[in-house]
Amino acid sequence: AMRGGARWDETTLTWTNLVTGAAPVGGIPQCCTIYGDMLYVGGLFTQINGQAIAYMAQYDLNAGTWSVLSGVQPNAPIYSLWAGEDGGIIAGGDLTAAGSATSMGGVGRYYNGKWYALGTGVDFKVTATYIGRDKTIYAGGYVTSGVPAKGIIVGYNGSTWYKLGDGGPQYRDGDDFSGTYRIVAGIVEDTQSGDLVVSGNFSQTPGLVFNDKVARFSKNAWYSMPIDLPGTPTVYCLAASKQGHLAM
Repeated sequence: AMRGGARWDETTLTWTNLVTGAAPVGGIPQCCTIYGDMLYVGGLFTQINGQAIAYMAQYDLNAGTWSVLSGVQPNAPIYSLWAGEDGGIIAGGDLTAAGSATSMGGVGRYYNGKWYALGTGVDFKVTATYIGRDKTIYAGGYVTSGVPAKGIIVGYNGSTWYKLGDGGPQYRDGDDFSGTYRIVAGIVEDTQSGDLVVSGNFSQTPGLVFNDKVARFSKNAWYSMPIDLPGTPTVYCLAASKQGHLAM
């Protein structure tokens, strides 16, 4: 049985457990990303493979071993990870501090064994992160009441978090905020147009209603995408191919 993580071998066409010891304690992994030969995993766990590693761990794909991030762990669960071209890992979740970095506000950057705050963070729980081709860092997430002034998906230009257009996806007035919903769960760029595409379980942006929980941001404006998904599903993840195809 799988214990919280597995890898697919294209040669043997088989799955192999990554967690060969004790199952994760405290909660399951929620996200992962790869840079080079290192797999980074985030989640609610406080132990993984029998080791005391909290919320974010690294797995050496060659050695097959788990370890702490250079001895430094975030102080709260991680729900989203994205690896940049330089090896920097953008982590989003409930974290407010990691190592010497403080006032992180739900999102931070791990690079060369050290954590960095990205400004003062955001005003929501982060469940989606992404780095654009122009190096803009994007973060999306959810709130349990109201809508932050900048919305629940924002961009970071290296010094400031800013609103995307009119604020982007949000709940319709009167929607139930009693649960912890992933309003923005996926962020990716259309590789052909360069437009930003986001998914989740949001129902509208100001003045625009979404039926398929997927939206496109282009030239500082938001647009609905008529994908015609059955029912009213939550779209938890997105991927884009070099040919411009979107998968969800």
